[in-house]
Amino acid sequence: MNVDRAIATIDRAKADVTNEVARLRESGKTPAARPAATAERAAQVEAASPPPPPPPPVPAQWAADPHGRHQHRYWDGARWTEHVANDGVASVDPL
Repeated sequence: MNVDRAIATIDRAKADVTNEVARLRESGKTPAARPAATAERAAQVEAASPPPPPPPPVPAQWAADPHGRHQHRYWDGARWTEHVANDGVASVDPL
C-alpha cells in the first residue's frame, strides 16, 4: 500500500511539473530549448579545455616478439631492438 501511494505521489508531481513547464512556455517566461546554442557552447567549452595528457610511455622491457620470429624481443622504451631471446638464451637478430 505504501508503495502504491508513493507511486501515485510521484505521478502527480510529474504531472504538476509538466503542466507548469507548459504554462511557463505559453506565457513566454522561459525560452524553448535551443540545441544549436547548446552545441555551440559545448564546442566553446571543449576548445577552452586543455588537451588530455599523453599516455605514459611503455617502459623498457622484454616482451613477446612482434615479428613472431623469437619468443621475446627487447623494447628499449622507444623502439624494438635487435636483442632477442628464446628459451632464456639471448641473441641478436637485426630488424
